Amino acid sequence: MDSALGFSWFGFIHFVDSVPWLAFTLGIAYQSFAFQLLGLPILLAAIGRAERAYAMVVSYALICFVSSIISTWFPALGTYVTYGVHQRDLHNIDAHFAFFFLDQFNAVRNAPRFLFTFSQAAGIVTFPSVHAGVAALCGWAVWKVPVIRYPIVLLNVFMAAAAISNANHYLVDVIAGGLIAALCISSVKVLVREAAPTVKGYELSHAE
Repeated sequence: MDSALGFSWFGFIHFVDSVPWLAFTLGIAYQSFAFQLLGLPILLAAIGRAERAYAMVVSYALICFVSSIISTWFPALGTYVTYGVHQRDLHNIDAHFAFFFLDQFNAVRNAPRFLFTFSQAAGIVTFPSVHAGVAALCGWAVWKVPVIRYPIVLLNVFMAAAAISNANHYLVDVIAGGLIAALCISSVKVLVREAAPTVKGYELSHAE
């Protein structure tokens, strides 16, 4: 599918790997995943946007749920393994996360006594990219906060791109992750909008 879109994974990796500051920035952006998920809802709630924080948390849960279901039909080892590119072949890209998940990816399918432990948990979903979905989610979550809007959006553009360079994703994984995020966010917005009149009515009746 990447080829059909005219995207060259090797070309992209070669370009990123040839620019040290870009490879470093993408690596930092990729690892901002957990910090954003924890920090942005707290920040949004603190500045009086609790509904946005709530919608972000619920949307993230929905993104993970939907992505996990879809991934059962599209299990993939990812780009680095499939194309036979190793860390030793790279100069600036840190591809740790492209290989980190492989033991669990294979064990959950082949090891009869596979034991899941939180301390060693690794993301094994390749299609769609949850990192790309979260990048879209975080960008949406802060869009109405002008002070941090563009820095956070830029950070997440880098995080989505880093899913290709620093992890194990194809371009189509990233596109799918973004589309699923849009679907989940839209669904949660509808639910929040429909629930709001009920909550207001409840509060009004008790106030009277």
